[in-house]
Amino acid sequence: MENSSSATRTRTNSALKWLANEYASVQGELELVRNALTMLQERERRLAAELEGLGISMQRFDGELDPTAIRSVSAWRERNGGRGTLQAYALDALRQAGAAGLSVDMMAKLWAAELGDTALLVSPLREQFKENRVSPCLKRLKVKGLVTCERMPGGGNKAYVWRIVPGAKLRKPPRPR
Repeated sequence: MENSSSATRTRTNSALKWLANEYASVQGELELVRNALTMLQERERRLAAELEGLGISMQRFDGELDPTAIRSVSAWRERNGGRGTLQAYALDALRQAGAAGLSVDMMAKLWAAELGDTALLVSPLREQFKENRVSPCLKRLKVKGLVTCERMPGGGNKAYVWRIVPGAKLRKPPRPR
């Protein structure tokens, strides 16, 4: 008996599938970046207005003062807690994660969420934060014998899971603001 259906089943080209998946991935990342940029632009407007107001206030005290001659300083330490705050937060987050542990990337995302720091949502800034703050913090805790790290199965060069050392004597850390 002959099939009267003239429609034959065709296979979608694998290159087209890959392109469609890549398109969807880039589209999702673009949406994330646009949202982060919107938040950063809002933050920039608020900070610029605050800076202008502070400049006007300083000039009222001293008319000859040029506020633009004042060099900027890094307010990172005060904004993100004082000395030891990141270590205390890392220990607290690892304690809560338990045996599952946390990656450096997840630790950076949690820290950004805790602080409400939208700048750390943008990938290049988060990468810089991970390399300059989170990784060194975890390495110091490892030297102190408080945490351990293991390479994640199937992960890349930098894919590590950090965990609290069983039996490590930890004091109750203060929570960042």
